[in-house]
Amino acid sequence: MNGNGMLSVGVEPGGTQVLAHAGLHALGRFATRVGLGPALSSAISWAGERAPLHDRGTVLTHAMLMLAAGGEAC
Repeated sequence: MNGNGMLSVGVEPGGTQVLAHAGLHALGRFATRVGLGPALSSAISWAGERAPLHDRGTVLTHAMLMLAAGGEAC
């Protein structure tokens, strides 16, 4: 897995084993391309004694993808 959490895969139409949410990969790649994760990370500063374990921009981007897929809870 690369640094932004998105694997690089090829998506093509048709076939016998079609993934229902293949469009989410394109949406995630678009969010990565426009720099959504780093922009959110820089906009949301962390406060407290310790640095966060996970990058906030990446977590919010993945939550956005989960909601786009019809998810209701993390």
